[in-house]
Amino acid sequence: MFALQIIGVIVFLLGVIVMTIASIGLMRFKNNFTLLHIASLSDMFGVPLAMIGMTLLLLSQEVYSLAMKVFLLVMLLFICVPIGGYIVAKIIYFIDHENHKTSR
Repeated sequence: MFALQIIGVIVFLLGVIVMTIASIGLMRFKNNFTLLHIASLSDMFGVPLAMIGMTLLLLSQEVYSLAMKVFLLVMLLFICVPIGGYIVAKIIYFIDHENHKTSR
């Protein structure tokens, strides 16, 4: 079980590092679509990595029911985040398109 704890901590820290880099990118870039890309990458890779790390830590402590719930949340993220990103991108596109149309 000790190896599972080490792997869980490494995966969790990798997720935290990805989210930290994405946060720095959110402050650095100004374009709406670039910001959306960075935010969705953080949601698709950083959060699930951290949650998978937590799942591995829970499995090492033999808390199987809670580990299964966290794993199901990861699967839900993989379904919902791309759909939300697509909807936000369409809204940004239509708002920018309307602003260009009215400024002419």
